[in-house]
Amino acid sequence: METLATGTDEPITVIVSYHIKPDREEDFKQWVSGIIRTAGTFDGHQGGYFFRSPDRTSKQYIAYKAVFRFDHHSNLITWEESKERQSWLVQLQPLLEKKLQYEKHEGMEFWFDLPDIPPKTIPRYKMAIVTLLAVYPLILTLYTLLPLVLPAGIPKFITILISCVCTCLLMTWFVMPFMTRIFSSWLFKDA
Repeated sequence: METLATGTDEPITVIVSYHIKPDREEDFKQWVSGIIRTAGTFDGHQGGYFFRSPDRTSKQYIAYKAVFRFDHHSNLITWEESKERQSWLVQLQPLLEKKLQYEKHEGMEFWFDLPDIPPKTIPRYKMAIVTLLAVYPLILTLYTLLPLVLPAGIPKFITILISCVCTCLLMTWFVMPFMTRIFSSWLFKDA
């Protein structure tokens, strides 16, 4: 697997495409359960989602996608280089029709979306509800705590700017990965 060249240790989302032999789909589902359990024991793992790809045109293979997240790129590398992961990849080889394909993405672009699922698949009202459930408590908490830690008499626009920066950082690296994981079965129910 290629490693993403990065000078930072940011959260990272990995997308893997699987092309499974049609007669090995049940074996693949068992493999998925096992690797998810194992990956969940590694530091920084924030969840994984496997789903059957909408591409059903080939009779030679069944396409699946996986999206999984790590809180830091360094934790992903630890997982990628682990003996446990290597063992799972060896078990996967007889199930594959084609070579695995990987994509890695940093940042907030993957708050909600999954590859090969059109954005309209996740209803906007669901995205709005989950975002509101994440943002409202965060803003209330910052509104309460910031005046306690900032110097007295600081201009209101500076306080708002600091609040916005904190909200964006927390939403991107902690809150939305957590919320997406908790609400994934509801958000991606029809995906």
